[in-house]
Amino acid sequence: MRARLLLTIVALAALSTVAAAAAAPDEGLMSAPLQDTRQPVTSFAVPFSSHPDIELNDKRDVVDAYHERFLPQFNVDHGWTGSVATCTAGTTSQAYEDATLETLNYFRAMAGLPAVTFDNTFDAKAQEAALMMKARGTFEGVDPHNPDPSWDCYSADGAEAAGSSNLFLGSAGPAAIYGYVWDFGTGNESVGHRRWILDPEALTMGTGSTDSS
Repeated sequence: MRARLLLTIVALAALSTVAAAAAAPDEGLMSAPLQDTRQPVTSFAVPFSSHPDIELNDKRDVVDAYHERFLPQFNVDHGWTGSVATCTAGTTSQAYEDATLETLNYFRAMAGLPAVTFDNTFDAKAQEAALMMKARGTFEGVDPHNPDPSWDCYSADGAEAAGSSNLFLGSAGPAAIYGYVWDFGTGNESVGHRRWILDPEALTMGTGSTDSS
């Protein structure tokens, strides 16, 4: 089985925090996931059928899952404790990490896929990468999946994570997961972020997020 790192980064604040109301992010306000320069994940045929958590052939069960499992996650505060000024990666609140995982597993369940878990080691590396991306602030003319040691708050662990992560500027946590599945924007025509989220063989992942600067 493969492991995945899900790096969700907030900087420059198109959506620095999720909305207070129980609603999915406004698609008109979201920035796109960063252009995906990685090798694509192999496509898999997944049958549309029942799932242990959601009965996909039952309209009521699907509607209930949307309102009870998906929408509430956008009300959770990030609680980020880090700082770009001191190059401290920090952490987000456990509730925010749980909300990120629940959003991820909601989309996987809707595709008939098994749930994933987050690994603490992967989380720590993804958090270092999130800090580094926030400190960088813009990726004009660079490949964010291959950070240069000259970048502010650079770390080897963060660079390793960035090379095997989904990256997002402008949204974090549940909102970034939503953005990965939508996978809009120039350079994302192959929907590589979505394919990583919905990789049937990836059962262990990690996540890292910051707040808005």
